[in-house]
Amino acid sequence: MDTGLLRRISELKIKCLEHEIAAHEEFLSAHSSTDKLYSEESEQLRAAKTNHAQIRIADAQERVARNPTDLQLRFELGENFFNAGQQ
Repeated sequence: MDTGLLRRISELKIKCLEHEIAAHEEFLSAHSSTDKLYSEESEQLRAAKTNHAQIRIADAQERVARNPTDLQLRFELGENFFNAGQQ
């Protein structure tokens, strides 16, 4: 498969998740913690952030597997692990 196309697909998935995260954060900032939907929305935000981190890590792992000598890809993988709290 074309690696550029695979990268583009991954970027689109990540952008969709970033929009979802932004929507959850906007909702939470506009409502108080006493609102009955607040905890549900907070949990959805947490799940979206976890999913976002997992997709970024999986994508980086696939790219490193395809090109194991590329140091930039290895750096991005480490950066994604660090950002996800998986040091």
